[in-house]
Amino acid sequence: MFNELDYSPERTVFMLVAPTDADRVLVRIYSSVEATTADRTAELAVVGTDRWMGRVDGDWLGRVYTFE
Repeated sequence: MFNELDYSPERTVFMLVAPTDADRVLVRIYSSVEATTADRTAELAVVGTDRWMGRVDGDWLGRVYTFE
């Protein structure tokens, strides 16, 4: 099973399967599903064939996120 994130109160690691030839992959973190502006945006790095990963420090429990 593939887990999209690994959460702890100190940091969250986001993981995504996407084509390695993509220009970039971002994760955007929002306070709620109604929010229109992200509280935080982070770029993911290629860590293997079609695998991307990025670490965001801080406690993001209960937040909503999207990948771009």
